[in-house]
Amino acid sequence: EKVDTLVSFPLHGLDAAPFIPRHAPTEPPPLYDLYAVTNHYGGAGGGHYTAYAKSPGDQQWYSFDDSSVRPVSPESIVSPAAYVLFYQLREGGEAGGGLRAAGSAASSPIAYNGGAYNGGAYNGGAS
Repeated sequence: EKVDTLVSFPLHGLDAAPFIPRHAPTEPPPLYDLYAVTNHYGGAGGGHYTAYAKSPGDQQWYSFDDSSVRPVSPESIVSPAAYVLFYQLREGGEAGGGLRAAGSAASSPIAYNGGAYNGGAYNGGAS
C-alpha cells in the first residue's frame, strides 16, 4: 500500500553539508534550491503522475498535468503527492546566490527520492 504521509521539504536553502562527508566546516554550506517536483496520485499498483517546475525565466512555479500547464503558488508545491524532488546548487553555494543554468558544466543538481540523494553522498542509510 502506498504511504500518503506529508513529508515537509524546503523550497529554498536545503543545506546538504550534513550529507557530504568531506565538506569543510570553514566553507559556506552547499545550499540547494528546489526547481522541480514529480507527483504521484493513486496507489502502489498504478496512478497518475504530474509535475511542478519553476521557470528560470520568470521564477514562476507551473503545474504540468498531461496537456495542461498552469501557474501555481509556491505554497501548493509541498504536498503528500510529492514523489521525486529536484534541487540545484545555488551559485556560490551560499544564501542569496542565484541558480546555475541547468546543463552547464558548473551545475550540480541533485534529486531526492525517499531517502536517497541521487548524485549526492546521502543514500538514506541504504548499503
